[in-house]
Amino acid sequence: MSAKALISRRFSTLLIVVMMLGVLIGSAVFPTRARAASITVTTLADNTSLDGQWSLREAIINANGDATTHADCTAGTGTDTIGFSDALGTSTIS
Repeated sequence: MSAKALISRRFSTLLIVVMMLGVLIGSAVFPTRARAASITVTTLADNTSLDGQWSLREAIINANGDATTHADCTAGTGTDTIGFSDALGTSTIS
């Protein structure tokens, strides 16, 4: 291998390493934006049980904690939105 080819190969390798470091440092300095979730309450029950339904209590706990504390109800990070299923009609949550 000629000296010129060796230098070219080393330069290419160095360039790849520098680019990878740039991506890693960039992602640490500029983290991805928070992703909010839209949570839909599907039950009038005031519970936190694993029943396949999303209660208002579960929605509030998960939204405030930015975590899926109760598995029935997902949450994002940031400003989540809590809505109500049309199936609930004009019912009242006590």
